[in-house]
Amino acid sequence: MNSVSMNSKKDTKTSTIMTIDASGHNDPMGKAILDFLQTGISKNIIVESDVIDDDVIPTDYLFRSYEEMPDIEKIALSRCK
Repeated sequence: MNSVSMNSKKDTKTSTIMTIDASGHNDPMGKAILDFLQTGISKNIIVESDVIDDDVIPTDYLFRSYEEMPDIEKIALSRCK
């Protein structure tokens, strides 16, 4: 089972905000994005999985400019229709 946690960059405490069940009905990424838009405070989204290493994504990273994107993402965007 995968879970997503959020914590503030200034706060070392982490609390689980939502667990993704097998049916995929929860939307932790959407909640994290909405929280950032409403508060302007960037928090880390921590994706935990028992099949891969944990992944940490700061919410403000999702709102970076085109110039701040890695080249591979720019290439991917250029190939989108």
